[in-house]
Amino acid sequence: MSGDASGANRDPERLRRIAETAQVHGLGRHRRGYPAAKGDARLDLYENGCTVIVGRDVRVARYDSTEVRQKIVRMHRNGVHTHTSYEYRIIDTRGAELKVTEAITGPGEWGPQLVEAVAVRQAGGASDAVRAGHRVQFGPWWISAYEVGAGRKTLALQELRAFRVHQGQAVIEAGAQTRVTQGIDEIPNFPVFRHLLRQVRPDLPESAGRVFGRRRMVRQMNQLIAVAAVAAFGLACMVGWPVQQAELCGKLSRLQAARSELTGQLKDLRNAAANYRGADQDGVRADSDKLGKFTSSGFHWLKAQDLDGATTSIRTVCQANSFSK
Repeated sequence: MSGDASGANRDPERLRRIAETAQVHGLGRHRRGYPAAKGDARLDLYENGCTVIVGRDVRVARYDSTEVRQKIVRMHRNGVHTHTSYEYRIIDTRGAELKVTEAITGPGEWGPQLVEAVAVRQAGGASDAVRAGHRVQFGPWWISAYEVGAGRKTLALQELRAFRVHQGQAVIEAGAQTRVTQGIDEIPNFPVFRHLLRQVRPDLPESAGRVFGRRRMVRQMNQLIAVAAVAAFGLACMVGWPVQQAELCGKLSRLQAARSELTGQLKDLRNAAANYRGADQDGVRADSDKLGKFTSSGFHWLKAQDLDGATTSIRTVCQANSFSK
């Protein structure tokens, strides 16, 4: 475990209790421990979850079942950055909320790890639920294969014009004038929501440009100038979602099974390859570039050897046959 400043964090009995609790809950291999900046709190990240201890109470959250909400605020005074506050709210195995802040050392390191670990474990199940026709709830928002719900509004996916994250707010634009916003810190497992939205509307732009009248734009600019604390969601929401081997191979299988219209399957495989993490990562991502050059939408315009040439590394990773077989 990492070196700790306080005696409490070096207490062998305390560390033993943490390790035993992690074992009981099946958290797997220990990754790293983070002590409190002051006091005796401690956060430990494991392969399948995390523990947080304050005093003698060891709290546990599992990545495959917890909810995590994140709020990062950069504080300024007279235009100078003074400090950054970090707040992560997670649900433990008892169903109770647990708040972890910058009082634990290294929030810029353990925070993104926690968010990504939860999202990686839950994205697959959420995708399966949407494909099966279910709604997946994310606090005040929800998503299905055909609609997005935001507060009291229900929006058809085809109505959406743009989706973006701006100053700690998730923004959905739809139709000519509709705009709904929600603070990132109120949307549990937000990276999973964003991942699902990209799956069901892969063509949705990050911004639709000017859609509102001058008066509203002026008001928005005034609000922007008045903001003293800027919330940023973090790296997990700013880059393409990491794709593992099973998802990549599933996209390849669906493309190989197609017999007429290929546009959707080609786009899905290309996007999955672009965000792939795993064996022969460079080769798979190079295949994504090759797939991006295909603009036609049917078997009549694509030869099997063309698809073979563009998926060499992908098929090797997936141990899949060529398109001509």
